[in-house]
Formats: sequence, C-alpha cells, structure tokens
Amino acid sequence: MGTAELAYGLDQTVSAYLEDQGLPVEHFQEIQQDLLNALADTLQERGLADHDSIAYDDFGNADGAAVLGALDGHLHALLETPLHPEPLLEFDASVGHEIQGFDY
Repeated sequence: MGTAELAYGLDQTVSAYLEDQGLPVEHFQEIQQDLLNALADTLQERGLADHDSIAYDDFGNADGAAVLGALDGHLHALLETPLHPEPLLEFDASVGHEIQGFDY
C-alpha cells in the first residue's frame, strides 16, 4: 500500500464516520486532523517515527503528508502489534457502579 492509497483510505474513513454519526461535512477537516495527530502519536509511542520526522504547525497539528509517509513505511509493524485500548468506562467495585473515564 502506498501513501496515495493511505490518503484515500483516510478520507473514506473520515467520510464514513461523519455519515455514521450524522455529523455535518464541516467537521471533516477537524476529524481528519485529529486522526492524523493520533496516528503521529502512535507512531512516535511505538518508536516508528521521532518527533523531528513529522512536522507540526503552530497549533500542534501533525503534517498529513509526513504522517502518511511514516505510516506507509511502518504499516506492517503497526498491524502486527496488538492493541490494548483503554476503556472509556471503568468499573469501580468499591462503589458498585460505572464511573466515567476521561483518558482517551
């Protein structure tokens, strides 16, 4: 898979998310940038890209082309690494009910 295919897939994913959630198209850029920032963080956390290899603007947003380029070079490594997402809700046994977790 190349960078162009990754860019197309990203666009399709964001478009499908907007449609599924019933969000207006005006949110496309914001959601796409959030996804690019999350991908940049994941690449850096897993040692597949350092902070200098992905340019950031003054608002802390990762450069899309740099993220997709790094992702293209390490896609197989990411797919082979098991993911352990943090739950959005946690159960507190001491009080016997769910409490909202905000670490996402």
